[in-house]
Amino acid sequence: MASNQPIVIYAPKCIDLNNSTSFIRVFNFIFGLSGKQKPHYHFAFQKVERCDVTGVLLVYKVLEFSVSNQCFSAPTHDIVYNDYLKECISEYGFSDLIKSLMNTPNSIDLKPYKKLKVLSDEKVLIAPIALIRDDSSHSLDIIKTQYVPIISDFYSDDKVQQMILGVFTEVMHNFWAHATVDSKSIIVGYGTKQYFEIVCCDNGLGIDGTMKYRFSSKDSKRLICKAMENGVTSKVNTSHMGYGLWYINEVVTRSKGTLLIISNSVIYQNDRGKIRVQNCPFWKGCVVSVKLPLVFPVSVRDISVCSNQEVKINFV
Repeated sequence: MASNQPIVIYAPKCIDLNNSTSFIRVFNFIFGLSGKQKPHYHFAFQKVERCDVTGVLLVYKVLEFSVSNQCFSAPTHDIVYNDYLKECISEYGFSDLIKSLMNTPNSIDLKPYKKLKVLSDEKVLIAPIALIRDDSSHSLDIIKTQYVPIISDFYSDDKVQQMILGVFTEVMHNFWAHATVDSKSIIVGYGTKQYFEIVCCDNGLGIDGTMKYRFSSKDSKRLICKAMENGVTSKVNTSHMGYGLWYINEVVTRSKGTLLIISNSVIYQNDRGKIRVQNCPFWKGCVVSVKLPLVFPVSVRDISVCSNQEVKINFV
């Protein structure tokens, strides 16, 4: 006789950028459960004591994948009993969205997904935007009507504005290019007067996954590095110039910021110009997190598209 005792999956204490692989290691088993509708699963979040914008987005995508792909039958969670985590989710604008995922375990309610709002006060700017694949004009309209005016009001320095909007747009375009089988991704901008973070994650093919269609190499580490080169694109016979990831990487290096990309089983890290590439726990698709200090803003005019500067990469 099958046991009715719940299978409890405990989230780690820290769900943030620095501990993202720990969270992925715990929850990536769901990627093998599409259509299984496994019963008696409980997700325990009561031990979480640190979370950031990357962590909230990872939690959302794990729950969204499990619902969209019917991995579980009536799963439960205890997010509402962790006041700290509940406050974090609310702060980044995800409360209604995550609540709707658990209230409708076999379908996605798109109303809270499409109603994500760009918010700001004197100290913090938070900007979650839904990346709706079949309606890209939705995201572009939000950037034009909400994002640009708020960025302009929040940051007085024109160069800071250009850097943020340039990187944000390139990250967004990259996800439209690579997340071909994921229609419910979200990109989030989180800014203070000292720094700006841009985070996005999907459950698509991943950067190395799309690169394999063009390049014969099966080495995912090499493919990720290839994708970061200027002029390299996985989209042949299109208008894609292979400029976006290279540009993001250049801005991160020159502004002394950080870039983390997790694509399937590979992690690419640029920490103030120091590049490291290694294997990591499997995440179906891609996670991109960019943190830009605003002390040394970099605009597109500062970066030569023809630059052929050699980058030293540490393969681990």
